[in-house]
Amino acid sequence: MKKYIFSEELGNIGENYIEEVLLYQERRHKMKSVLMNVAAIAACLALVIGVGAAALARGGSELNTVATSDQTLAAEISSLTKEMDIETVEVEKSYNERIADGEDVSIETYVGIPYRISSEKYSVVGDFTYTLQSVSISDRLPEGITKDDLDVSIGPVREYSEDGVKAYSTEDGKSALDISEFLDENGVYTGPGNGYKWVFLTLDMTNNSDQEVIKFINTLRLVGGECNTYSLSLPGINGDAVDADFKEYEYFQELCYHNARYFDYDSCYEMTFANVSDERRAEIEKKAIESYGSVENYLREKFAGMTHFDAGETKTVTVGFPVSTYFVYGDLFLELNPSGVLNPEVIEYIPLK
Repeated sequence: MKKYIFSEELGNIGENYIEEVLLYQERRHKMKSVLMNVAAIAACLALVIGVGAAALARGGSELNTVATSDQTLAAEISSLTKEMDIETVEVEKSYNERIADGEDVSIETYVGIPYRISSEKYSVVGDFTYTLQSVSISDRLPEGITKDDLDVSIGPVREYSEDGVKAYSTEDGKSALDISEFLDENGVYTGPGNGYKWVFLTLDMTNNSDQEVIKFINTLRLVGGECNTYSLSLPGINGDAVDADFKEYEYFQELCYHNARYFDYDSCYEMTFANVSDERRAEIEKKAIESYGSVENYLREKFAGMTHFDAGETKTVTVGFPVSTYFVYGDLFLELNPSGVLNPEVIEYIPLK
């Protein structure tokens, strides 16, 4: 599907979820033609009504003449509409609109790739299926989700155009402006650049393995814009070098919200300090207490993206991304990287349009 960038805003989208409808340029052209034709017909009808009203004001002696004129005009309007060949334009419904209308909607399903991350003291085995259930786009955060539910660093403010990317920084130029600095109480972005809309997805995630798994949800991200392919040599999952064509999209946005957070102190502690000497452990714990108040608070921050799955368990996960309005109406994909390894052989994409 081709990408078209809209220069006009859609106006006040409202507090409920909205369903984004991608209009083809040619359909917009047809609709514009239809509106112009309807305007012409309306003008003719206004003329008929005006003539009739004037005749009534002048008296009944002219009604027969006006009636004849009305019939003539009506015939001309009928002929005009036939010549115009007005076409009914059907706009493609979004996933959510079709689901709301009771349709059976087939949404692309991604079958997970088995992967293993292991060490002498800790190992995770994963085999997941991801099923996309819904996509919602809005100026505002969904009902029940506030700014406090988002990650502290939502992402840097950037402005996109055909000439390239402009990054915004603080007045002293020492750090990038963060999107979170320009969100009002409803999550509406009020800062510089192209602006942002919230893209929230609902996914069913199934752990197909016979073991419980602690999975990092924050490996999910949205990508879009132009896609470039180039050859790259990367380490494989088993440590072997892999030469493959790697896809890189022009735009990407990291996940800043998910509803399936999980924290277990023992497992997080084990993951952090596996194969760490006693001296190094004591150093990390001291810094954690100084910065976060306790080792537990430090681990909660470090592993905020974790979710626990029992063997065979399916969880419905809601994830959210702020997406630049420059890209939000183009082709967007949910990037799945189940291994966490930058390897094109294990990265998959679910189209959102």
